[in-house]
Amino acid sequence: MSAYYRILLPNLLPEVDRVLYLDYDTLVVNDLTSLWQSDLEGHFLGCIRDLGVTIKNGWSNDLLGKYGENYFNSGVLLMDLALLRKYSLTSYFYQFILEATDFFVLGDQDAYNLYFKDAVKYLGVENNYVCKLFSSDLASEHRKLQEINVLHFLGTEKPWRDASNYPKEMLPAVTSYRNYRQELRAKYDLKAEQPALTVLVLVTTVLELDRCLESIYYQDYPNLELVVVDMSEAAVVLTSLQKYQAIYGDIKYYQASSTANAAELIQSWANQAKGELMTVISSKDCFNKNEPFRQMVNYLQQEQLDLIGSMHMRYLTEDGSFRGFPVSGEFEDTGSHSITDLVASYAGEYQQLSGFIFKRELLATSEPATSELELVKNLLAASQKRATWKDYAWILTVK
Repeated sequence: MSAYYRILLPNLLPEVDRVLYLDYDTLVVNDLTSLWQSDLEGHFLGCIRDLGVTIKNGWSNDLLGKYGENYFNSGVLLMDLALLRKYSLTSYFYQFILEATDFFVLGDQDAYNLYFKDAVKYLGVENNYVCKLFSSDLASEHRKLQEINVLHFLGTEKPWRDASNYPKEMLPAVTSYRNYRQELRAKYDLKAEQPALTVLVLVTTVLELDRCLESIYYQDYPNLELVVVDMSEAAVVLTSLQKYQAIYGDIKYYQASSTANAAELIQSWANQAKGELMTVISSKDCFNKNEPFRQMVNYLQQEQLDLIGSMHMRYLTEDGSFRGFPVSGEFEDTGSHSITDLVASYAGEYQQLSGFIFKRELLATSEPATSELELVKNLLAASQKRATWKDYAWILTVK
């Protein structure tokens, strides 16, 4: 329903004559002066045709008939609020939506197209460049980033999600978004607001490595240290790391023998890492969504915990399916649970370090171990306060 709020702007901003509305999934990459100063020639709205709809799925023809090619995207709208108020269109438009909503497929975007047909000024595609156009067959609509004013990450392909399977033509736009995000964090010193979290990636195979790195890259946690311990003896690992180097800066890379003891390597890096907190992941696995670091660290700080565990889904490579069961998303105090109780209560968890965030000093100062299970036991023994997040923080790959 929040998408419908824009129809109230003429009344919400009574002293404003013109406003530029942008959807949350847009990114301004160039000066907007020319867009802002566009002559609307007496029309209520300035908008951009939605080529993804008009060419790909034909819905626009069902809605607008022979005028289907004029279907526009409502994610970027230059609105003449003074003109909208002059004709009291907010109340009329609202009533129209209530009466016609059953006919809409794309919500208020359909409503805008029907109600304002022939009452809009069409502006250049560079002012609302849907990122799918980078990989489209419409060569005439291909643009370089420097030719675009507003990028629109329309649909499911968002830059804050896993982009490892996005079309390669779209990746520069994703990188642009993430670069701006890093600049914003640096400008407002957002790192200082969160404790540093060391993410140690243990590479035993190059399979799924890019997916693992991507799942770290798109996290919304601002203060990360990335350590890659490579036991694969494969040259391609360094190639994969290079494309992330510009964002992460100094990625710590350590090459180890494939016969080295993984638990000993992890414990060694617990002594060398800089983060106050630490988490470990195998390169064949990945983190789920972009918020587990933030949510787990926030709870760890709020409750003054030493350690917080989580749960995992399974990814079956044979058929590409994900397996799991309903989870509550709640946090449970597990401070009084023994390792035996935890393994019994959380089947498949508490047997490896993946999915934990813990105070790094606990691992750095614990007894030497020869297996991950021993490391887990040592962590639990050293932690005074701990909890489990009953949600999927990571994904285990099963071949």
